[in-house]
Amino acid sequence: MFSKVLFATDLSPYSSASLECVSEMPGVHEVILLNVVDATHPSKRGWVFDNAIKDSEKELENQKKHLLLSGIDSRVRVEVITTGDVAETIVRVAKEEEVSLIVTGARGKGLVSRVLLGSVSKGVLQGTRGGVLIIRNRVVELPKGPKYEKLCPGIFSKILFPTDFSDHASAVVPILEGLEGLGKVILLHVVTRGETKEEIDISMETAQHRLEAIAEGLKRAGKEAEVVVHLGSPTDEIIHLAENEDVSLIVMGRHGHGRVREMVLGSTAYMVAKRAKRPVLIAGQSS
Repeated sequence: MFSKVLFATDLSPYSSASLECVSEMPGVHEVILLNVVDATHPSKRGWVFDNAIKDSEKELENQKKHLLLSGIDSRVRVEVITTGDVAETIVRVAKEEEVSLIVTGARGKGLVSRVLLGSVSKGVLQGTRGGVLIIRNRVVELPKGPKYEKLCPGIFSKILFPTDFSDHASAVVPILEGLEGLGKVILLHVVTRGETKEEIDISMETAQHRLEAIAEGLKRAGKEAEVVVHLGSPTDEIIHLAENEDVSLIVMGRHGHGRVREMVLGSTAYMVAKRAKRPVLIAGQSS
């Protein structure tokens, strides 16, 4: 499903540790290792980025060797930008390489730590129509011993899939059905409002039936599925359930529709990616 992956890193220890999550993903055959050297604001000394480029190439080559030990081929790309921004460059490279997934850490400890989640991750999410996996700090904890450890075992072992039943959310279902190494899927719908208790009860019952239909399809595909319907704020309920169920990954559609405006990227999807302590996969669009 995600055979070719673009791994965008700022080379911080946190970001580099996220690479373990890529090597643990079933079905990955090739990884493009990308670091963007931001030279848009040169210092008074002029061009001082030569060492940064050399260090970037050296570190990415080390990461390439690490992936090879996991049986994954990879290529190194170092992009130097004097105009534009990091997110635009990541999206451009993803298009050029025709990758099926972009993977990035949610935050960094290096030179771009102040923008990695805010402008870079958000910029990538908004700039690409493809899938984006944001690795959160709950999974990536800096190793105490060797630099690379098994930090991300079973990233697809227990997935939370919140859905508002929009077309974009529904498009995630075939992805889950075909995902290699998928364990259990928790299907969640959050009812956000109702004028009366009766209206709320009807909405929750309707959601229950619709989720059960999705669960049956997943079971026919050989997946384990559980149905959950909650009432409240979508972002809060998604994050709380992810923690309570100790899920390995949250998978969300890119856009929503209708009254559930919170599910549009930039609100719920973005806020979950920003606040959750779990990896978050925003599924891509086919067209």
